Amino acid sequence: MVHRWVPVLIVVALIALVVGGAQVLSAAVTAADVPPVRVGAAVQIQPRPGWEVLSVTAAPPSARLHRGPVVLTVLAMDPEPLGPGAVADRYVEQQLGQSLSQLAVATQDPTVLDNGVFAVRSAYVGITADGRSIEGVVVAATTDQAAVVFDASAPGGGIAVVADDLRAMVEHAVIH
Repeated sequence: MVHRWVPVLIVVALIALVVGGAQVLSAAVTAADVPPVRVGAAVQIQPRPGWEVLSVTAAPPSARLHRGPVVLTVLAMDPEPLGPGAVADRYVEQQLGQSLSQLAVATQDPTVLDNGVFAVRSAYVGITADGRSIEGVVVAATTDQAAVVFDASAPGGGIAVVADDLRAMVEHAVIH
């Protein structure tokens, strides 16, 4: 009776070994693919595997990354003494309000990033100039040295697919 299960157990062990080894190798190779991205002097973000850098600009200090239809915009600014809520309000008014119609923004949710930086998070939806529905999440954070906005956006439903990547990149960003 034990002899019947030996081939099955061997096959299961081989599958686990091959799959586990492939995952470890894949993580090691893709993690090194994209170096950290510096946004101005105050922010550094590490793209997750599968994310590509679209652009990095010096004035204003910003970066745009994407994975499929999801775009993450990182914007570094001067410190804001009124805190992250004021940074988020200004970004929504000056950036999102100018580029999206029918903009609806959820109430800000205060949070603290993994590195102890105070932030607010707010979801939004709107319509682009060409009529596409966009959903997004703005995270604004402030320190004594800088303010930063992370804006992740995608066509409806797209953000959910990469939510863990976005959370990790924002939570682990280095903000001086």
